[in-house]
Amino acid sequence: MMMEDRDFFPVALKVLKPQDWTEIASAGTSHNDPLFSEFAEERFDALRAHILRLEQEADAERK
Repeated sequence: MMMEDRDFFPVALKVLKPQDWTEIASAGTSHNDPLFSEFAEERFDALRAHILRLEQEADAERK
């Protein structure tokens, strides 16, 4: 059993009020996922282009 399941969650269920859970839920969903940010998309696009170039160069060397 994980420490959170054994120690944290049972206490949280006893002491947190409904408005606490609402605040926790809204805080958890207000942040953007860094993997899907515009900056990450640009980096993934650049990486994808680099990999495709390497593949094309490897294909050209095989011929």
